[in-house]
Amino acid sequence: MHQVLCRQVFLVLAYSAQFSHPLKIAEIRNRLFVPQTNRQALGEFWWQKKLGQLKLIDQALKQLLAWGWVVNQGEWWTLATRRFDLVPGVVSRQLANAKLIWARQVALIFGWWPWIRDIYISGSVAAGASRADDDLDFLIVTWPGCLWLTRPLVIFLAWIFGHRRSWSKEEPNSWCFNIWLESSSLVFPETTRSLYTAWELIQLKQIWGQHHSDLIWSKNAWVYNRLPLFNHRLINRQSAFKLSETSVLGLLIGQIKMLMAILGYPLVVVINYLAYLAQLLYMRPHQTREKVGLNFAFFHPRDTRRLIYANWRLEVIKCLE
Repeated sequence: MHQVLCRQVFLVLAYSAQFSHPLKIAEIRNRLFVPQTNRQALGEFWWQKKLGQLKLIDQALKQLLAWGWVVNQGEWWTLATRRFDLVPGVVSRQLANAKLIWARQVALIFGWWPWIRDIYISGSVAAGASRADDDLDFLIVTWPGCLWLTRPLVIFLAWIFGHRRSWSKEEPNSWCFNIWLESSSLVFPETTRSLYTAWELIQLKQIWGQHHSDLIWSKNAWVYNRLPLFNHRLINRQSAFKLSETSVLGLLIGQIKMLMAILGYPLVVVINYLAYLAQLLYMRPHQTREKVGLNFAFFHPRDTRRLIYANWRLEVIKCLE
């Protein structure tokens, strides 16, 4: 078991190393994944108590340190080939915190819209390791039957503030609305599920919400098949802005919802469907790898998963050479 654990710890560090992101032992534990070639190899480890697991990971790190494959500075660990990331890592964490504050401010711009239920930040900012020009990557959850009515408004506001990402190029500090889900369809489609997606999911930070965020993780139970130690209950939700129903904005949104009910929810659903068809036709000439449906949208024009896996492999090769 010890050698297998050393390998898995090394692979977790290699994955984060491509983003210049050192990890603490607790973060390594949270990211440990089941070996695909021998799923039973760490069977005893998964059943250990948390303190026992942390002790075993610490032993694995010391073994990797003895082999010259990893380095550390205090509680932070990374690959030996990335030793110079340990100092800049402090800066990248500070940048991520600053961008997280900015993301909360951005969420206030369009979070008031009554069809938006929750807003999450993902990507490098959620992971806690950002560069100065990194985008803000958002996951937005809307109420059922409202996704394609909500999206044009959000994109329009991003354009008004000068942070809309264009089809043709990547602008620094853009607002990227990569993932859209309706609250009735929070399960990620099977074609999008991977270890990469699982890691992205566990890093999500809720920055706006009218409801608890547990549902998005409980609905995606497939994550636990890949990351058995992930516990969504340990995620800090203090940063999520929640509207009080007695606040002025909360009362206004309540009145808009009441008006929608009077006008007729079926009418909203029909208009949403027409908006979906219109946007589908608009996107068709530009569409590459995006996956869209009536109640979900995944906008990743590049094969991000393949690119990250390739860089992950390079990190491993460079360290073992």
